[in-house]
Order: sequence, then structure tokens, then C-alpha cells
Amino acid sequence: MKIHWNDFEPQGYEEMVSVLLSRLHPNAQRIDGKGGDGGRDVQIVDGQDDSIIHVFELKSFTGRMDPGRRSQVKGSLKRAASLGPARWTLVVPIDPTPGEDRWFRKLSKEYSFPIEWCGKTWLDEKMSAFPDIRRYFLEGASDEVVRLLRELHKEQAIITDVPDAMERLRTLHERLNEIDPHYRYELSTGKDAADVRPTDVVFSVGFCDMRVDVYSKYLGATEDRPVTVTVKILVDSDDEVVQDALNYGLEATIPPHKVAGVTVDAPFGLGGDFTETEFILIPINNLDDPVTFLFDIMDGDKILASLPVHLTERTSGLRGATLTGADSTGWLQARIKVNVETMGLDAKFWLTPQSTMPEALLPLCRWVDACKPPHHLRFRWQGGLEPHTEIRESFLADDSLSRIVEALAHLQERCGIRWEMSPSLTPEEDQQILAAAIMLKEGTIDFTWESWNLRLDPSEPALKELMGGSSLAFLTRQDVPIELEGMTVAIVRIQTHLESARLANLDAVELALKSGSVPHLNLVPGESDKGQRAAALLPAPSEHP
Repeated sequence: MKIHWNDFEPQGYEEMVSVLLSRLHPNAQRIDGKGGDGGRDVQIVDGQDDSIIHVFELKSFTGRMDPGRRSQVKGSLKRAASLGPARWTLVVPIDPTPGEDRWFRKLSKEYSFPIEWCGKTWLDEKMSAFPDIRRYFLEGASDEVVRLLRELHKEQAIITDVPDAMERLRTLHERLNEIDPHYRYELSTGKDAADVRPTDVVFSVGFCDMRVDVYSKYLGATEDRPVTVTVKILVDSDDEVVQDALNYGLEATIPPHKVAGVTVDAPFGLGGDFTETEFILIPINNLDDPVTFLFDIMDGDKILASLPVHLTERTSGLRGATLTGADSTGWLQARIKVNVETMGLDAKFWLTPQSTMPEALLPLCRWVDACKPPHHLRFRWQGGLEPHTEIRESFLADDSLSRIVEALAHLQERCGIRWEMSPSLTPEEDQQILAAAIMLKEGTIDFTWESWNLRLDPSEPALKELMGGSSLAFLTRQDVPIELEGMTVAIVRIQTHLESARLANLDAVELALKSGSVPHLNLVPGESDKGQRAAALLPAPSEHP
């Protein structure tokens, strides 16, 4: 089909040729000419340093390049030159005469970068390679796309057999992708098609057990043909979840009774008006480079503890943005809401334990211990300071985390063996090693007790005394092992001293002795219920790694 270039208005020409250039150069960017385009309609930018590689200027002139038009081209080229491009191309549906060619070659000598004239023959050739662009802009193909998409959910369509159904789908798929120059369509069928959606699509639409996934054919497709969603939401002033989603870009699910209406403007009948539908707001990360905040715990003007937090994600809303990230260990997670109107900051922190060397957690533990009333929190970033924010409640209820981390770090330093701290903090299998570490660091621990169970060899003289009703002092020793690279290594010995103990299960002990087995003794306090416990390092065996 011959293209009559003189039938185009400037805007229609620029829209069509911009799409053509974007298809030829998938990384091309279309420039919005509102307020001036700087001598460029389309540009290609270096992905490494954002320098402009190639500038395209689009002119819808037909006929000849008269003096007035030449002046416009020269003005556009001069403005583009100030941007420092590596190359400049004029795209105009005019094939130059010898005289116009000489003028253009003379013009090129005024600039250090190459310039090129792509005329009518070039345009006709490139347009023939993309029939979908021609059909969309010249043949009114949009109506056909609407008809094709409607066929997806026609229940009355008569299908004779499986091959017929497959051929119909194949034809439909091919035709859709031949017509739309901006988007590529992929069809999926099956009972899960409407629920399982890919993550890299522009949008998806489900029809019962069929889904249409729509992808961009080039980088700027969503700008040339935007997909917009207009939502009317009934928002309560005290609904913090919805308010944060709208104002700061957080995720939220809006129930149907609060959604007054949804209007989707999408290509070729895939949009529409929807009511009584659940609406889910999903944040999009728009932070290119991580930002590091320093969070200081202040006592007056004195810094008690300071912790850097690396913020790696940003979502935006009507009033501001939300930054989220973590400290270097990954244990402390942070979410910072920034109100751009007041420049006020609101921070929320929580812990996500994971396997970490104890010594790496020590700065975090000091910060957590200091994060409590009456102290204040201060933000620092890029040399800026925020006013102190009052800390209204303690970050953790007690100092158990710090005691555990400090004790394990101390134990590992003393014994010279390193292993990661369990993410579950105090799992049952680690109770002994944690208790031993705390005792090793904090010294002898006094305690009171109510019951003590142990096994005692029948030949022990103490057994006879206990069975006779005497109260005795007991001293027990227990070596505490750790699993290290497939080896069980005992590194700490716990010694427990009970000041006075008597036997509470005489009948069971007598029965065990009669059967020839080692008895289990249940001891209870005699004249005293006091005891002491201490830990000591064992000599490191030579086979320790």
C-alpha cells in the first residue's frame, strides 16, 4: 500500500515515525515537545553515562525543501548541537534534489558530528518492514483488534474439533501481533490462566479460563500509547493502610465496598469500567541508587549508639515517599516515610533474624539496647540532620538479645573457633551452648532449685547414703558440644554445685537396683535449695579446624 505522506498532519506524522524509529532502535526515547524539544523528537542515550548517542529530528514536510523549511532544519540542528550528540538525523518524506543535497552536505561541515538525511525512499522502505505500524496508523486496524479480542470470550463460537480450536487461536494470535505497533500479545488458556500472571508484562486481562498478556514492543511504547487506570475510592480518614498507600506508595488491598468505580483505558477494548471489584495497590521501586541513613540514639546532645542503614527501595505517593532497607547484617529492617511537604520523617524498625557471626551483631545490639525512652532518635544523611524524634517505647522488652550475642562473641574469641549464630536466636538445641557462653562471660551464677534428675552408678558410696535418708552436697560436670563442619567438639565444661540434696524416689531406685539397671535419681533440696553454676573452657583438641 502506497503511503501518501502529504496527507499527514505534523502530529500524526511524528507519532507514526516515532513508533517506527522505536521499533528500529528498541532503546530510543521519544521527546515530549511541550516547552520545546531542543532540536530532537527522538533520541538514543548511552546506557552507561547517559550521553546522547543519536538525535532524530522529524519533519512532515513534503514537496521541496524551500528556504523557510531549510531555516527550520538549521534551527533544529543548532539546538540539538548544544546537547553534544554523537550523530544527528533528519527524517523527512522528501528525497533531496542535487541542489538540496549540496546544501545539506555544506551544512554538515559546520558541525563536528555526522548528520544524515533520511528521505521518502528510506521511509517507504522501513515502513514496509513493519506492516503493523502501517495498518494501525493508515488502515484503521484498531477496530479489527477490538473485534479479534472480543472473539476470545464468545461462547457461541462453533468449534468442530481440537485442531480447529488450535488453528483459530493461532490465527487470532498472529493477527493481533500483526496489527498493533506498540504492544505484543500472548494468549494463555487453562483453569489457572487467569490467576498465574507473569511479572514483566505491561498488563494482563483474563477472560474466564483465558488470559491475554500484553508486552511492550519497544522501550517507549507505554508513553506513545499509555495504559491508564482511574479509581474512585471511598477513603476513611482513620484508615491508615489506605492513607499510607495513597500518600506514600505502600501496598494495600481495597475491598470492593470501598471501590466506587475503576476505569481502565487500555488498547483495543482490553480496558473498560468496573464496579464492585477488589483493587490492589502494589508499589513500584523507583530508587536507582541506594541511600545510606545514619540513625543516632541521642541522650541530649550525646550520641549513645549509631547505626548505618542502607535504603535500597523507594515508592512514591501523593504526599511523599517510602524508603525501605536494612543494616549491614540484614537483621534490622527499616521503613522511612518522608513527607515532601513538611520534610518530616517517620521511621519504623523490626528484626528479621538470620545466620550471622555474633561479633557482626554487636553494633546492632548496642543500638537496640539504647533505643528506649527517654532517649531520642536522630537521622543523618548526606551531611543533613533531622531534629530529634522522641522514642516512646523500647525497641525490645529486655536485653536478652544483647546478652546472648555478647556471650557468644566472647566464647568464640576465647576458644578461637567461629560459627554463625542461629537465626532463631535461642533454638532448643542451642540452649546449653548459649547458657555456657553466658556463664563463661558473666562468671559464677547463683540459683535456687526445686528438682534435679541424674543417673548414678550403683557402686557410688553416695547412693547408699541417699537411700538411707541423708542429705548430701552434689557436684556435677557436663561438657557442652557444638557441631562444627561435621564434627562434634566439646569446648566448654559446665560445673554445677548443689549445696544440699536428698532422694525423693526411693521406691523407684530400689526397683532399678533389683533389676540390675542403673537407677535414675530424683533429687529435691535438703537443708538448702541453693546452688552455683560456672563454666570453663576445655583445652582445644588438635583436630579443631
